[in-house]
Formats: sequence, structure tokens, C-alpha cells
Amino acid sequence: TKTGRMKVVSGPNVLTMKKGFKRLIASRFQGGSVIEIDFSALEPRTALAAVGHQEYDENCDIYVMIGDDLGIDDRNIAKQVIISFLYGAGINTICRLAEIDSTTLIPKLKRLKEIFLYDDVVNSIRSQCAQRGYFTNHAGRPLLPSSDKPGLLFNNFTQSTAVDVAISGFSSLLSEINNLSMKTVPLCFIHDAIILDVPKDELGTIEKMSSGLST
Repeated sequence: TKTGRMKVVSGPNVLTMKKGFKRLIASRFQGGSVIEIDFSALEPRTALAAVGHQEYDENCDIYVMIGDDLGIDDRNIAKQVIISFLYGAGINTICRLAEIDSTTLIPKLKRLKEIFLYDDVVNSIRSQCAQRGYFTNHAGRPLLPSSDKPGLLFNNFTQSTAVDVAISGFSSLLSEINNLSMKTVPLCFIHDAIILDVPKDELGTIEKMSSGLST
């Protein structure tokens, strides 16, 4: 897509595959495992890191931590509000998805904008577009936004940067697997996750490798 997120051109639609179908994928190795490695809360963590927020430790539950700041005790509601905000959803949409009224939501969105330096990011993007006709994400990759709506601009910046983090991390993982001449086989890449077919005797090594993936 425009931001670099994967899309299926042919073959099975692994990007929207239900968990039940994933469980049916069998390992080619005797006693092997098909595993999924993903980044935890990749987009909010990436967005925070890109604007210099170092206080959000990689080991914390980002949705609980920001939820506490917003005064939202329910993690699922906090996650829905944060993700919807990052995706540029409107107030009515967020209210419906998070099952929260607009009077309660509006001050929380204001606080989210402060946390993610939303206005600074959007103003920087608009300035770049005015000067060059495009803007660059945190990794320096150029993007051509389809409109100048603030929500779309912020989402394009966040999503594209998160894509680059994921690709960089998984590329590093696969290079290490290759350098060690391991038998582990990559099966598919799903946005912020990679699915691998792992022999039994390599599972511990893969677990150690994956723990090093960090935003």
C-alpha cells in the first residue's frame, strides 16, 4: 500500500487469516512447530519513539500505561481508543468502536495529541509537502499523501515508520537464521508478525533471537 503495508496479490489471504486456520498449518519437521513472532503494540510504540518519548519502557503494557494517563481503566477500551486515534478515525467512529460517549472522549483525544506530539508531526508533514510535494517518514522514506487531512497525514507517518521497523527487524532475524545455517523456514509476513516453521532443536534459539527484536 501507499505506506508500505503488505497486501495480497495472489494466493491465500494470509493477512486476514483467522486463528483457527493458522492452527491448521502443519510443520514440515518431525516434532517441529509453526510459530508466530510479532512486535508488541508496534504502531503506538513506534509513534512514541519517533517523537522522543523514552519514558515508555519496552517492557511495559503501552495500552495500560497510556490508559492510566487518559483515565481509562479498561485495557480493551484504551487500546481501541489509541489504535483508532492512530488510524485517523473520526470522533463518531471511535465512540462507536470503544463504546464511549463524545463528551468523555474529546478531552482524552486532546491528551493523546499531546502525548504523541500530533500537531507538531502534522505541521512538519504539511511544511514538507508544501516545499517538496511529499514528506518523509522517520526512516527517511518519501510518501505522497492522498489528502491533507490531519488524521491521514499522521497515520501515514506512523504506519509507514512502523512498517519500516517491522521489515528491518524481521530482515535482521532472517539474516541471522541464514548466517547460522539454520533449517528454520519463513512461511509468511503479516504486517507486524512473521510466521516460521521451526525444527524442534532450533526452537530455543529462535525464542532467544526474537526476544532481541525491539522498537
